[in-house]
Amino acid sequence: MIEQAYRHGVPMGGEIAQSTEANPPRFPVHAQKDSGTVKSSGTDLQRVQIVQGWVDAEGETHEKVFDIAGSPDNGATVDPMTCGRVGLGM
Repeated sequence: MIEQAYRHGVPMGGEIAQSTEANPPRFPVHAQKDSGTVKSSGTDLQRVQIVQGWVDAEGETHEKVFDIAGSPDNGATVDPMTCGRVGLGM
């Protein structure tokens, strides 16, 4: 699979050829939780996302976020006052 990705893939920031419903783009995704350190345990993941960004014909920037795995409602978040971890995630 990885050999195919390197052979036919597009580097980050590159442009993907026009796709169709019959031939949509495919993305290999690998994610793992932070293993942490002796003083601070690793953090579980809340979700995995792919972010699509583009500039339209008028020069306006846009983005669309695709949730790949996990859920915003799985309890994993960050306390905005302390930046501390909250919840377990996945």
